[in-house]
Order: sequence, then structure tokens, then C-alpha cells
Amino acid sequence: MGVCESIQAKRAGEGLFISKKIDKELKPKDIGTMEQKLLLLGPGESGKSTCLKQLKYVYVSIEIYLYVKVCYPSQEYTRHFRPGLYD
Repeated sequence: MGVCESIQAKRAGEGLFISKKIDKELKPKDIGTMEQKLLLLGPGESGKSTCLKQLKYVYVSIEIYLYVKVCYPSQEYTRHFRPGLYD
């Protein structure tokens, strides 16, 4: 029956260890290093930039630092599509 150390007790201990390890990895080290990405989609002149500016204003004014990166395709990425577009 495993009075001293049973296999079930060892497995339970291993599971707890793994759970704590995963929790440590998921917990951010510093709230300032958290990075959020936001993709704003919509037609031209629909207010995407205005919305982004308002978000920055709201979050900075209440001292929560939100780093929003608006990702535009790089020139290297778009270079692959040019031959197909101009044909």
C-alpha cells in the first residue's frame, strides 16, 4: 500500500511542481514589460488612427502603460507580391 512513499504521492508532487513552474512562466515579471498588440482593420478614412490616439491618451492618462504597435508590412514582405500585382 505504500505507507512511506506511494507512487500516487510522487505523481501528485510532480504535478504540483509542474503546475507551479507553468504559473511562473505565465506570470509577467513586470507590468511595464507587458506588450499588447492591436490590429485595426477598416477602409481608408474610417478613423483607425484617431481610435489609436484615443486609446493611447486614455491609458497613459490613468498611468497604465499600454504599448501598442501598429504593424505595417515591411518592404521586404511586400516585395514578394509586386511582380504578381504588376503583371
